[in-house]
Amino acid sequence: FNSTFVPNRKVKKMARILFSTYQKEDLLELVGRLDRDYYEVIDELCRHAAIHASEVEISKINQSTILFLDLCKKLLGEINSQVKMRRDILIPYVHQLLKKAAINHSCKTCDENCDIEQEKRLRLIIDSHETIKELLFRIQQLAKPLYLETIQSISYKILRNEMMIIDTALSELFYIEEVILIPKVKEVQKQLNANS
Repeated sequence: FNSTFVPNRKVKKMARILFSTYQKEDLLELVGRLDRDYYEVIDELCRHAAIHASEVEISKINQSTILFLDLCKKLLGEINSQVKMRRDILIPYVHQLLKKAAINHSCKTCDENCDIEQEKRLRLIIDSHETIKELLFRIQQLAKPLYLETIQSISYKILRNEMMIIDTALSELFYIEEVILIPKVKEVQKQLNANS
């Protein structure tokens, strides 16, 4: 499973058009929009999926459904953790970076011993992408096509659809983070001589 997003030429052009408003925003506006448009929405989608996972869990289920359900719960927990990390660590980090940039701070000559751990913060995002992509791939492998699921409960079908919606939202988010957010953060880090 190759979890690195490598879009073809048509996908790149379509994505540039669809996500052009994110590209045009400054870093502060971008993290604010990501929080509203993705972190909040994905958090809410995960809450709904967790409710349906609980409903599926109390119904009579077979072994393959148990595996699917266990992976869904693991993924929902991981996503919840990653959204929390973005809100608790990434967004304040961007604010801290921008404050330092506003006063023309230079990490190279800093007496403060710059403990904002530049590269570690970005690595957290990229690592979370890898973890979540692997779980999504495993869920896709376990999920049965809905047209074959005539005996599955409505809650299972709803959960399956919700997981597909979450997958789509995460794919969009990861694209924006990898292609727009991370380069913008690196640009500010470079301004601060943070990786020197």
